[in-house]
Amino acid sequence: MMSALLVAGQARVAMLWSNHGEALRFGGQAVASGVPLAVVQGRIAVGITQIKIGDIGAGLDQLRQARNDCAALADPDPDQLLVSYVNLACGLRLAGNLDEAIKVNLEGHELATVIGESRGRGDLMLANAAEAEFALGHWDRAHCLAGQITGRASDPIAVRAAQRLLGRIAIQRDPLSAHAALGAAADGVAAGHSRPASSVDTRIAQAELTMWAGDVAAARRLLISAWEAVCGTGEAAHSGHLLTLLARTGSHPQVCLAALPEQQAYASQCQAELTDDPDAWQEATQQWTALRRPYQAAYCGWRSAAALVAQATSWAGADAAVRRRVQEMLAIAAHQASALGARTLLNEIEAVARLHRLPISAPSAPAQAPAFGLTSRESEVLAWITAGWSNRQIGEKLFISPKTVSVHISNILRKLEVTSRYEAAAVVRHHGLPRNGSATGG
Repeated sequence: MMSALLVAGQARVAMLWSNHGEALRFGGQAVASGVPLAVVQGRIAVGITQIKIGDIGAGLDQLRQARNDCAALADPDPDQLLVSYVNLACGLRLAGNLDEAIKVNLEGHELATVIGESRGRGDLMLANAAEAEFALGHWDRAHCLAGQITGRASDPIAVRAAQRLLGRIAIQRDPLSAHAALGAAADGVAAGHSRPASSVDTRIAQAELTMWAGDVAAARRLLISAWEAVCGTGEAAHSGHLLTLLARTGSHPQVCLAALPEQQAYASQCQAELTDDPDAWQEATQQWTALRRPYQAAYCGWRSAAALVAQATSWAGADAAVRRRVQEMLAIAAHQASALGARTLLNEIEAVARLHRLPISAPSAPAQAPAFGLTSRESEVLAWITAGWSNRQIGEKLFISPKTVSVHISNILRKLEVTSRYEAAAVVRHHGLPRNGSATGG
């Protein structure tokens, strides 16, 4: 048994360092051993690796089976069960299945709360859920989830991830506070309270802030430092965000990005950064739109419009159809940026419109979400459910008992015609938080 677990441990290390060949070999041996815990760990290593090399369906099957196998053990190890949730959610995130990744992370966080691990792996899953919400453009929900982690003594890795995410949101909403959040994340990395990948991610976020501030040379130094940490490793093929920022500074390391939806969208954006071709930018815009990534779609849409303007030999004499196309692209990008609260990006979009005398109407107020017949108190409870809070946490926040919270949740599920709190959260992600209308609290 010990040798099987040692092999499974080797598979895990290889997986973490993206040494795909060894991860598959050792992971396969662990699965073949028949030792229950080694089988679970082997499936995780194989599953994550398969997804990274583009075999998404097979990889997700392995990760789901690992979670099921772990839960079915006669005496399941609570920590290993949480690890199976963490890795399934990670695999879903890599595969681009962000809604399901959020659901699995919040389920895992609730399980961690039940077994007393909410501030360990539980908060790590909360941070991962926040990252997925951020990617989908749900920045307020991402901010809420990350704020829960930084507002209490928590797992250092989760805290660094939350600080980094809050910093990335602040780059667009409040650059001054972004310095503080990213500085705190960097301090944690320097103190050894994080994984090597977190150091790279923090430098990327700092470079992005520096670039928006106009110091391209300083941003390039940070990005090159980050690239040196992943160059020559399996992680290089999953560094699309880093490579697009490097391309924005004029650098272009030669690397083939992984055959995953997000990485291929970054590959298109890299090409657009290097050529500044309007059609290349439009291709990237379409890919990000298909992936439901509104920030990247808005950024690429803005750059596509600006490139089209630059391509015109004389803007004053530009064809009316070209002017109309640029105006439409800027209006769409402005609407997306405004909906996110991405003020930094919106300023750039509006500057292009003003310079070329293109009126872009102010984004209309978003349509109100349906009320579903919820009372004001039920709407409050639903908001905290969506943020991943447990019944106890909601009760403490609203000064009501956990039993009363359970009653509210039962009413919410009935009115939304769903069967679980995770389905209720999915309704919110699709429709937005419900308005209360004339309903009364209680």
